[in-house]
Amino acid sequence: MKLTDILPVEIWGAIETEANEKFGLNASVFDDDGKRVTTQKNAENPLCGAIGKSADGQTHICARSHQNISGRAKIGGTPVIGECDAGLIKISVPIFIEDEFMGSFGGCGLLPEGEEIDAFYIGKITGMAEAEIEEMGKGIETISRVKSEEVATFLADAVRGVFSRSEERFSRNA
Repeated sequence: MKLTDILPVEIWGAIETEANEKFGLNASVFDDDGKRVTTQKNAENPLCGAIGKSADGQTHICARSHQNISGRAKIGGTPVIGECDAGLIKISVPIFIEDEFMGSFGGCGLLPEGEEIDAFYIGKITGMAEAEIEEMGKGIETISRVKSEEVATFLADAVRGVFSRSEERFSRNA
């Protein structure tokens, strides 16, 4: 069973959009293989956009961070709040049906309060100039630890809501 067997891609996309609009996240639903369920692009800050356009940035910063944070959420069975290698927040909520891991719902792209982006590392991976990276990083919204926890709770509640709607839909069709 896949997440798209539970709800159509459009509903997963609406859930991503809601999280994006509410918190300014690059929100995404991923299947059990770590692939995005939708193809929509939520608003992202310019730095994340530039990192994502770089094949090495996408592989060594975005994908690796997703595998790490989502993997920890899968193993622990609870939401995980961490940082990507660029220094930006990464939140992942595991999605399980009974004991089967189905994927994750998460968001990223905000700067943890009191922290800085890692312009040196981003430059090393993507080939972009540190000054350009720092300029793009200036407009990134910050997020407190408390707000990060609120986001994780919202994402977990959204996943629970998906299954409630799904159960209602299946019981009506039975």
